[in-house]
Amino acid sequence: MSLNIAVVGAGIVGLCSASYLQRDGHKVTIFDPVAPGGSCSFGNLGSLSPGSCVPVAMPGVLSKVPRWLIERDGALRISPRRLPAALPWLARFVAESRPARVRRNSDALHALHSPVFESYAPLLKGAGAEHLVRRPGQLYLFESEESYAHGQPELELRRTHGERQEIIGPDEIRQLEPSLAQRYARGVFLPDSGHCVDPEGLVKILAETFVRAGGRIAAQRVTALSAADGGVTLQADGESARFHRVVIAGGAWSNDLLRSFGAKVPLESLRGYHAVMRRAGHMPRMAIRFAEAKIMVTPMAMGLRVGGTMEIAGLTAPPTLSRATALAKLGARIFREVDPADYTTWMGHRPATPDSLPVIGPLRRQPEVICAFGHGPTGLTGGAMTGRLVADHIAGRKPAVDQTPYLPARFGA
Repeated sequence: MSLNIAVVGAGIVGLCSASYLQRDGHKVTIFDPVAPGGSCSFGNLGSLSPGSCVPVAMPGVLSKVPRWLIERDGALRISPRRLPAALPWLARFVAESRPARVRRNSDALHALHSPVFESYAPLLKGAGAEHLVRRPGQLYLFESEESYAHGQPELELRRTHGERQEIIGPDEIRQLEPSLAQRYARGVFLPDSGHCVDPEGLVKILAETFVRAGGRIAAQRVTALSAADGGVTLQADGESARFHRVVIAGGAWSNDLLRSFGAKVPLESLRGYHAVMRRAGHMPRMAIRFAEAKIMVTPMAMGLRVGGTMEIAGLTAPPTLSRATALAKLGARIFREVDPADYTTWMGHRPATPDSLPVIGPLRRQPEVICAFGHGPTGLTGGAMTGRLVADHIAGRKPAVDQTPYLPARFGA
């Protein structure tokens, strides 16, 4: 049965959800005051990793909290001003670092991420966007044998879920990526991974294809939702409209709409930063993760993008520009031909749950409202599969994977 459906959010998750719903024959309208791809989807690192199954909360995370409070430019920073408001989320986050929880969350991340290329394939083909996705693999680098040993728990977790890994030494690293300016003790090549060379461009092309197929994108901010005779009434910029279903893909702002139904999930913005080195000379072929610095560097159409750090400082605090500047300095040190003075910076809000799993599925008391948010730093990898799960639920089909781990009911919503 064809339904009239609203999708709140024009990022990669919203566009994938809208695209899959449209392919099922539904009439779909996307609401977002920001142009498609203009928020988090603009600034992500482009990683497409079927082996991505490592939650942010890992064993031993509690011992790291004091350092996060002190270090201003570390891999993860917690603003002291944000700490009181973030404490309930952080308490749940630490609880998720217990080994049994880590295994459960890792299994769920693997189920969501392993079909990344299969899930994107029909959308890319339909939009003529295959050229934006590359599959040369990814490379993890370690400066010392000690750091390589320290990284084994994450690598083993990925191997447990079937990821292919090739261990290489310094000479092989140099042959694989001659653009590197320094020597590394160990490398792990992941042949089945890839990246998107223009995440914002991908969302825009999906949006253009969606509109050509009859979809509508309204540049309006949704301010409220309410139940209405088996459907949902949506308020946007003073106007109201009724829909059979509403998909909330509003990223870090999604709780604002859940409150209309007295619902809430533990959601925190893991603010992400990047620097794009616009003149990088000889670019690397693939995305590279640097273990010690906890950053990833990705070759993109606009230049060499350096990012990967996280900051808990809320939705309204100004950016900590020193974090982006530090990323630019790292990029200039790591690669041979980078112009250290020619770069742009960005900060965005990555919506994160304590267990690192997105919130996908209907509200328990309002099943006409379907959640699709909370992917943290893996929104691009999980976006297409999330769209499939949203469409499966609304169609009443058996889902592509078990949806239970992602349901908002796990948080009481």
